[in-house]
Amino acid sequence: MAGYDIIDKVKASLENLCPATVSCADIIALVARDAVSQQFGKDLWEVFTGRKDGNTSIAKEALDNLPSPAATFEDLAASFHEKGLNKMDLDILSGAHTIGMAPCSTIATRLMPVTDPTLDQGFAESLKELCNRGQNNVSFGTPRFDNQYYSQLLAHRGVLRSDASLLEDTESLHLVGLLSRGEDTFLKNFGAAMQKMGGIGVLVGSDGGVRTNCIGVQLLS
Repeated sequence: MAGYDIIDKVKASLENLCPATVSCADIIALVARDAVSQQFGKDLWEVFTGRKDGNTSIAKEALDNLPSPAATFEDLAASFHEKGLNKMDLDILSGAHTIGMAPCSTIATRLMPVTDPTLDQGFAESLKELCNRGQNNVSFGTPRFDNQYYSQLLAHRGVLRSDASLLEDTESLHLVGLLSRGEDTFLKNFGAAMQKMGGIGVLVGSDGGVRTNCIGVQLLS
């Protein structure tokens, strides 16, 4: 993840205009929507606002809630279920991996000492070359937000072990096939899944506050 400097600039501007009004949690949700939507010239989903920020930020808590990049489908489905998300949400939200980068450290065990047999061998060799060349990150897919992630999966070119695991479940495999053939279907359902995920664990009212900046923990009432 990156771009926190931009989020802090947004926060600073909002504090100048409307002090103690817009939470960092809302800003992150809005920026995520806008980053995906900008190439289409319209918002792909509506962001429901009104979130409050937590009183503390603990990195370990965030990591504890993120599935491992080496997770099996069973692990992923269980993790998503705990958050009120189903298998369809899992497949749809995984499509966000159509953009972004993965650190070489997260795929090392898929490449060495023995190549993961679920990986396309030519693709595996290209990943090895990039990582052995000293490159810290490898690209997930395309420079634009689209449904190519699913075509890559079906070609056994999922970068993470957790990506490839979407082919382990019959229901999931069927959905991956549908999404690979329908970009409009993917985009529509991605927006709906992002709305659903955006409602998980939301703080409202007196349960939280509004931070003066998105790095520190000071709150304004």
